[in-house]
Amino acid sequence: FGNRALMILVFPAIEVFVKNAMVIAASLGKPGNGMAVRQVERTTSRSAVLGVFVSLIALVVLFAVGGLFLNIYSEIPWDEILPVMLITAVFGMVISAIVGCVMARTANRVFGMVNGDILGATNEVSRPFLVFFIMLFIQLYLTVI
Repeated sequence: FGNRALMILVFPAIEVFVKNAMVIAASLGKPGNGMAVRQVERTTSRSAVLGVFVSLIALVVLFAVGGLFLNIYSEIPWDEILPVMLITAVFGMVISAIVGCVMARTANRVFGMVNGDILGATNEVSRPFLVFFIMLFIQLYLTVI
């Protein structure tokens, strides 16, 4: 992987994306039983869209602070920082949405519901997918350039 210091941008963003996957799973889930029934019940497609916007705002803040830090203290030029930010944001959103959808659809089909256990599993399952695919696409970009 190119400049390892750029990982300071990727890993905090992944934590934003795993939460986004959970919101998407809740928005597509049928409420079950347990403590998360109200969250799943009240999380709508509108909530999922709002969650995406909140995630994007969090990313802007993380990327602004991290990018400035890398540019000023590590002297990494913006033309190396910005592509990593863009790849992370685009593929992170897509992958978190896919994982959230798959988890909700599978839980609805197999268990007939989405509960807190499924939301927690979505959190844990989405993380390795996000790490793998974001790192893969960054590496592909760096290989092509």
